[in-house]
Amino acid sequence: MAGRGSSDDGRARPTRKCADLTFDAQLQSIQPKAASSIKINDELAVVADADKRIVARHQRHGIVGSFIDHVPEMLSCMDQGHGYSATVTAIDIPVVRVRVHAR
Repeated sequence: MAGRGSSDDGRARPTRKCADLTFDAQLQSIQPKAASSIKINDELAVVADADKRIVARHQRHGIVGSFIDHVPEMLSCMDQGHGYSATVTAIDIPVVRVRVHAR
């Protein structure tokens, strides 16, 4: 694949510097209770769960949804010690859009 390498474990290597990783995304597998409790501009923690899914978690309301965009890149960067947050940019349940950025 052009612009991507792979590591020994088969995971894609980041094509950008991890500290500069920023993108807009629509969360998947929305959790309605958590999604109905958040507001525009809320900050969500971006974390890997036990199954190596990347999820967006609100401090008080729990997991809001999961990511399908940039997952290999974020996992690789997180393995290197980088952390990410997501700012809620739009809510129209079941759609929640966020802007991901380095912490």
